[in-house]
Amino acid sequence: MINHGIDQGVVDGILRSAERYFDQPLAAKTAMDASNSPLWRGYISTAAGFHTCKPGTAAGLDHKESFTIGAEVRVCVYYLLLVFCIFRTWLRCWLALHPPLSTNENGEPAQSSLADCSSNSES
Repeated sequence: MINHGIDQGVVDGILRSAERYFDQPLAAKTAMDASNSPLWRGYISTAAGFHTCKPGTAAGLDHKESFTIGAEVRVCVYYLLLVFCIFRTWLRCWLALHPPLSTNENGEPAQSSLADCSSNSES
């Protein structure tokens, strides 16, 4: 790949770092095993059997190891989804307990709504 705009010194440094990482003993590499990541980021060994078209079989097995990188965003997305669901549930409950007042054409509360509220508060 050429003309990508990344300084060659940076590219060379990344390649040297990758070589140093993969030259480590297996125990050091598996400390960053991809199975510990919610999005499968990290080290994948040749023994894991994931570098194949037929997982769980020796047929077509690639004899390579890899390291997958990327942002661990799933946790953040799930957190935001959870907050949204809680808010949506709260809003539905609140609206069920506090129905909106009817308004007249000027956007002011209609008289019948005010009367309904005052009669409800006395009971």
